[in-house]
Amino acid sequence: MSRPALNGACAAILARTLGIHTDVAVAWQRLSAGDWATYAADVSRRTNRPGPT
Repeated sequence: MSRPALNGACAAILARTLGIHTDVAVAWQRLSAGDWATYAADVSRRTNRPGPT
């Protein structure tokens, strides 16, 4: 399954689970994907990473 098709399937499942419109689920998915990408980039640039405990 291609990435766009997989994203669409995830949005459809989210919409059905939460009882929201599919367009809203797609928008949420896009927003969260951007936030996670930014977060991951920020974490990867950190110089002071905690070690194993």
